[in-house]
Amino acid sequence: MSVTNYYVDSHGTNTSPYDTWAKAANKLATALSYGAAGDDFWVAHNHAETQSSLMTNACPGTAGLPCRIICANSGGSTPPVSADLAATATISTTGASGITNTGHFYCHGIIFQTAATGGANAANLALGNGSGNYEVYDSCVFQMLGTSTSALYLGSSGNSGIILNNCSMKVAATGSNVNVRNSRTIWQNSPNIVDAAGTLPTYFLNVGGAGVIFFDACDFGNMSGK
Repeated sequence: MSVTNYYVDSHGTNTSPYDTWAKAANKLATALSYGAAGDDFWVAHNHAETQSSLMTNACPGTAGLPCRIICANSGGSTPPVSADLAATATISTTGASGITNTGHFYCHGIIFQTAATGGANAANLALGNGSGNYEVYDSCVFQMLGTSTSALYLGSSGNSGIILNNCSMKVAATGSNVNVRNSRTIWQNSPNIVDAAGTLPTYFLNVGGAGVIFFDACDFGNMSGK
């Protein structure tokens, strides 16, 4: 199968077919809507995307042909190689607008933020939000920076499968937490699962419906006493 490479960079010209860094889509959702199952989407290391409305990143990947969404140094090889991998791209919303990710994919090195400018906003992050989605996040960060209670939702109503490897969460409200909804989730190899630079949640985990989550090699030391 032939894999098509697409590029995402807030500094690009946003010119389809988004097949070079220079012509990169300014938003991940734009590139995803142009691609197909099995394609690769490269996100620049200095990508800084934001919007003030609900953001939906709908990946075209399928269970048999998942896509890859990978942060990489835009000054390196084209297409990027392993030496170019980075973990510094930001995809964010402001106000009370949330972020929803759907589809089948592997995602590396993206910082997802809601309520990026802070304030008394409740803005959720929803992963695996489609029926039967399978999503793998590697070295990603999930930040809910509003001071009103928000949730990192894992799954929805369709029994999704989610793997979080070397990932962490940062919140700004004590009532914010991880909410497992009808998904089978594995959270593994995460030495700082809760970012101490943020606010420590009173309760880290809420499991509902048919949700199941397994933790392996995760450090909850920052939650001591909670």
